[in-house]
Amino acid sequence: MFKNHRLEIIKRIIEEKKFIEVSALSEILGVSEVTVRRDLNTLEDAGIIVRSFGGATLKEAAPVLPSGSSSDAPLSPEPLNPQTCFLGQIALQHIENQDFIYIGPGSESRQLAACIARTDKRVSVATSDIKIAQITAANPNVDTILTGGMMSKGSDTLQGELLLHTLERLIIKKAFISADGITLEKGLSTNSYDTQGLIRFFQYSSCDMYIMFSSDKAGRNARYLLGGNQRSVCLISDFDLPAEYTSYYFTHNIPLYTAMN
Repeated sequence: MFKNHRLEIIKRIIEEKKFIEVSALSEILGVSEVTVRRDLNTLEDAGIIVRSFGGATLKEAAPVLPSGSSSDAPLSPEPLNPQTCFLGQIALQHIENQDFIYIGPGSESRQLAACIARTDKRVSVATSDIKIAQITAANPNVDTILTGGMMSKGSDTLQGELLLHTLERLIIKKAFISADGITLEKGLSTNSYDTQGLIRFFQYSSCDMYIMFSSDKAGRNARYLLGGNQRSVCLISDFDLPAEYTSYYFTHNIPLYTAMN
C-alpha cells in the first residue's frame, strides 16, 4: 500500500472514531508501528491531526474571527484537505534549505504555503498572494517577500507590470504555480491572464518551474493557455490523475510527481 493511500485511510478512520491508537492503525493497515508513526507525523505536519500519547485525534478547525475583528497572533494556515495536503507535501520535497522560491496564487499554492509554515527548512519565499505571505511569514525560518503590484479586484493577489518589475530584481531558484485546467489537447491553462506572463518570465530566467494542479482539474480548459514549453516544467498532481495523463507524460518525458516519497 502506497503512503498516500495509507494517509487517506488514517484520516478517514480518525474522522470516524475521533481517536485511534498507533497499535490499532498498525493492525488495520498491516504495517509496522514505526511506519504508522511516520504517517501520523506527516498528517500532523500538514495540520490535519494532533498527535497524542499512543495515538492521534483530528485537529479541530480554528475559529473564524468575525468580520472587522483582529488578532495579534499570526495568520494560521488554512485547514488542509487530504488531496491538496498531498500536493503541498509533494512540492515541499522539492524545496531545499536556502532555496529562494516564488509561490503564485491558487488553492494548491496556498496549501504549499501552509506546509512551508510548518517546515524546519530555511527558505526565502516571494509571492504576489497576500494570504500566502501572511501564512509563510508565521514561520521564523522563512523570509517572506510580498511583491509589488496592483491589487486584483475581488482577490488577495497583486498583479501588473510592477509584479514583474519586482521579480526581475530577485534571483528566484524555483517557482510553484497553480494551474486551473489541463487537457492533453490544449495543455495547461489558467483563469489569470497575468499567470501567462509569469510562466514566460520564469522560463526566460531559467528558473526551475513546478505547475501544481489537483486531479479534478484534468479535462478542463480555463480561460488562458499557459503556453511555453510544457517539457520545461515539472508537474505536481495527486494519485487520482487519470491514467491517460500519467501515460502521456511518461511517454513524452515530462516529469510528473503524484505521490510522496
